[in-house]
Amino acid sequence: MPAIIALVAAGFGYTLLPASATGLSIPGLVYRRIDPADDPRARVVLAWREHESNPLVQQFIQAALQCGRDRQRKHGRAGPGAGSTG
Repeated sequence: MPAIIALVAAGFGYTLLPASATGLSIPGLVYRRIDPADDPRARVVLAWREHESNPLVQQFIQAALQCGRDRQRKHGRAGPGAGSTG
């Protein structure tokens, strides 16, 4: 994260950051919180090796997919591949 912030401070564009990344103080760099009503939303995807057999990875995949299904039910949103297991 510091590298991205340093690039912005050097004039190479702008970035969106988590609020936790705003502790780095660089002269001339300004942080502004996005209004909660305007917070951007991003689709999150899960990637894993096609023939993954590690039981811990399989458990993580199932837990992550369940979180996605729970969020869809709560917020009424479904995206491409919603609930897909690959």
